Amino acid sequence: MKNFKYGNRYRNNVKWWHNKMTICIASLCGIEISNPDRPSPAIVFCADRLITSSVEFEHGNAKIKYIENRAIIMEAGDGSLSDLIIDKDFIDSSIQELNVREIAEMIENKIRRLRLNKVEHICSKYGLSRNVFTIKSADTHPSIITSVLQEIALSDFNSGLAFIVAGLDKDGIPQLFVVSSERGIECYNSVGFIAIGSGADLSLIELTKSIPRPTMPISEALLRVYGAKKNAERVAGVGKLTDLGFLYLTKT
Repeated sequence: MKNFKYGNRYRNNVKWWHNKMTICIASLCGIEISNPDRPSPAIVFCADRLITSSVEFEHGNAKIKYIENRAIIMEAGDGSLSDLIIDKDFIDSSIQELNVREIAEMIENKIRRLRLNKVEHICSKYGLSRNVFTIKSADTHPSIITSVLQEIALSDFNSGLAFIVAGLDKDGIPQLFVVSSERGIECYNSVGFIAIGSGADLSLIELTKSIPRPTMPISEALLRVYGAKKNAERVAGVGKLTDLGFLYLTKT
């Protein structure tokens, strides 16, 4: 029987994705469990604790959400919006039985529904339904349609909202995805690492010194990911507090 376990998590004061102020990083690596010649897949991850919403501050809540012993989700962007997507009901739902890609697809769908709700709110201010854009209506004046379209175009629509979804499927294969409000789902398995947030560019300087790979020793990956996070702290708006950890597969 296979179980998924987490390694220790450490906290100390210690074009990629340009989201609002934060840094989240995930990288593939390997961990020696029983056979040094065949390391088991693992994922190293870290994030700061800076929250960006109507205010910006660091606090004691981590940006890393844990899906049982299956996967982790890290968030970048407006904290109040991301909480609407990755809420308690989402974490407690049947996603525990899904593979990592399916979890990413569920997040993408929730982002789309949030955007659709905003469109409906704008339409309602003009006494319209969003169906007015799909059903011709002789009763709607063209100037009103123009005003609605202009307001929709000028709306933020969760710009910069992104999530890293990383984990190990039940067959033990590691998966790295980014889900964003701007570009939907993207897979970074072949790249081997991903960084999101305003500090992503600086983190790449450290991450690309030695390309992360499934056979990279976990000790090296931890140092590389933590070093990348420290580099990112040079960007205004990246927090100093750090959550660092790793996810791996064990056999019992």
